[in-house]
Amino acid sequence: MKNNKVLVPVDETNFSLCVLPYLTYLLEPAKTELYLLHVAPVPHAVTVGEQVLVYADQETASVEAESRTALQPYVRSLEEIGYHVAPFVSFGDPAKEIERFVTEKEIDLVAMTTHGRTGLARAMLGSVAQHVLNHVDIPVLLYKANARDADESTLAW
Repeated sequence: MKNNKVLVPVDETNFSLCVLPYLTYLLEPAKTELYLLHVAPVPHAVTVGEQVLVYADQETASVEAESRTALQPYVRSLEEIGYHVAPFVSFGDPAKEIERFVTEKEIDLVAMTTHGRTGLARAMLGSVAQHVLNHVDIPVLLYKANARDADESTLAW
């Protein structure tokens, strides 16, 4: 029997990781592969006048290294309790990148934390969670976290 492939989209805040304790409660480590995906904005070259100070590929490598470093404590904690964890970094629109990743890696479940914005806030800011719900054909587990969850998110699972 194959392992379940679960995608957890993460940003640079603890808020996005609030879903992890629920996943570890619901899913057996021996039967689950966790993919942590951070989507960063597409880097551009930094120039002053006509002189290029930082090339886009240098910025890409730097952001990717920083993201992987930031994810390492979570990867280690999840691996210590038996999960196979793979961190990934991509660049672009988060909703589209999550959609692409689901197809490319043949993900079985997307588990993500949502702010639960409604009305004007969602219309103005958009909703990655809503896009994912509407554009992937696999189950999506949404956890509506609050500020306290993120503050307490030392994630002691």
